[in-house]
This record gives sequence, C-alpha cells and structure tokens, in this order.
Amino acid sequence: MDDFRDLGDDYGTLAASFNLAWACEELGDFERAREIREESLSLARATFDEHSEAHILNSLGGSAQREGRFADALAMLGDALRIFRNLGDRFHTAATLSEVASVLAVTDKVRTAARLLASARALLEELGIRPVWLQKTNDETLANIRAQLGEAAFAQAREQGRAMTLDEAVALALESGGFRAG
Repeated sequence: MDDFRDLGDDYGTLAASFNLAWACEELGDFERAREIREESLSLARATFDEHSEAHILNSLGGSAQREGRFADALAMLGDALRIFRNLGDRFHTAATLSEVASVLAVTDKVRTAARLLASARALLEELGIRPVWLQKTNDETLANIRAQLGEAAFAQAREQGRAMTLDEAVALALESGGFRAG
C-alpha cells in the first residue's frame, strides 16, 4: 500500500486498502479493517473518487451493523446508496438496498426490510446477477424477516417490494433510515 502512496497512485492505494481491509476482516481483525477503511474513506473523499467512497461506506456500514451500531450503519449505507444511485450503478444500488434491508430486519422496521429485500432481489434478477458474497446476508435477512412476519405478511410485503421501481426502493430505504431522499 505504501508503494502506491509513494508513487502518488491514489487509485492503487484505494484498491490495495480495500483488499487489505477485506483480508483483515476475513481473518477476524475487525478493528484493523475498520481503521483501514476509515483512512481510505478520507483519501476517496479528498480525491473525489465517489465510487470508492460508496464502496468504503458500504463496508463501514456492515462493520457498524456487526457492532450493533444500527443508526451508524444506516447513515453510512444511506450515503453509499445515494452515491451509487447518482452514479447510475444499478448493481451496487441493489446490493446496498439488500444491506439496508439487513439492518432494518434487526430493528423495528421488518416490513420495510421485506419490501427492500424483495426489490433488491428483483433488480438483481433483472440484471442477471447473483452475487455470491451477498447471498449469505440475503438468506439470513430473509430468514429473519420470515420469522418475524409470518408467511402471509411476508408474501404481501414481497409482492409490494417486487412491484417498486428502483427510485421508489431507494426513497423508501432513505426514508426508513431517517434520511431525506435528496
């Protein structure tokens, strides 16, 4: 990573940092992963690299959720969601909707979580993408939602979510996290 910094290669530094943080997390060093991501977030913002900023915010949101800091998780995921949507990145917008649904499913907004998860999955199906790295989260979220809602309420929320446009789903996610859609 320092080699990229020494060369003035911000993109290389961000890419190496992203991968190093992921490796730290996989090895169970969550604190170091978070530190690396926070440093990377500053660089992404300083270099106006919105795509990297959104990815880092998404990862930090996952860390906050794991630590039980749900408001922080929703704030970071909401920022990532806005950026991905503004960039026109439909895939990562859908993936982030899934992450928001995961947080909402462990708070008091389980019906909204069901709608957002259904919307995200419908968009991923439309795009023809089944991200393996997101499947475990989606499966856990789905099981959590079903356990709380029951099948009839879940089926209704799922149909509502599948019928939403991407803009409607993003607006619902941002509203549910306490943010304005602007």
